[in-house]
Amino acid sequence: FRVDGMYNSMSPQSGVDLPDIKISSANANLVYALPGTGIRPYLIGGAGIYGLKVDVPNSSTTTKLGLNGGIGASFPLSGFNTFVEARLHHVFSDNVATQFIPVTFGISF
Repeated sequence: FRVDGMYNSMSPQSGVDLPDIKISSANANLVYALPGTGIRPYLIGGAGIYGLKVDVPNSSTTTKLGLNGGIGASFPLSGFNTFVEARLHHVFSDNVATQFIPVTFGISF
């Protein structure tokens, strides 16, 4: 079981006239370790609350529910673990769902 938070700031591709979007979230995930020695691969998935804000004056944050799932690998070090993972985040929106895939490097204790 793992709880995490994240903050992302994303810009549209060049040539597209859209504002930046900022996404913050808090997620609760189940982690399933796969067999391995040294480097430990794992599957991760869960649900969370996502705050979406378009970077324009006077805009407010919209709070939505979402799901995430992906794969990662942990690397044990002296006293703590590091990990790298990629997860698909699917945020349920009123019109079109928001999806993004961050690649994350982290430390766990």
